[in-house]
Amino acid sequence: MIGTEPRADHLVQNLMALEQDMLAACETLRDRLSSRDHFDKAEMTCQQLPAHIQELRDYAERVGVTPTEGGDLRALLTVGRVELAALAGDDKTLLRAMSRNESTLVDAWQNAMANPETPPDLMPLAEAALTDASHHRAWLRDAAKA
Repeated sequence: MIGTEPRADHLVQNLMALEQDMLAACETLRDRLSSRDHFDKAEMTCQQLPAHIQELRDYAERVGVTPTEGGDLRALLTVGRVELAALAGDDKTLLRAMSRNESTLVDAWQNAMANPETPPDLMPLAEAALTDASHHRAWLRDAAKA
């Protein structure tokens, strides 16, 4: 599980890869939404992800960890989940799929915050990212129910 890695360098790399996967899924979501209101809100959400990725990249470089250059195989799950939901043809299914992705991200950041291997100077970034992911997930869940 992401966030439970026994080494800080792997923790940072996996969190960065997951954020990159989420950005790819978010871009896919935006491309598939039919509601302008949903699109606008997804756009705001997607715009926060590059900042998280850059903060993780800056942190990685500062502490000597090789930053990831893109997502990883988990992208098949995060993007694929949204692509499969698009086959249903409605925004609610898309939003539910992305909500599941956000749950994965929330879990990863919660795990990282509880992980004794997480460096103390990474905690402020983890707290901010967890707050953002929690807000995004709440919006996605509410929008999918509306």
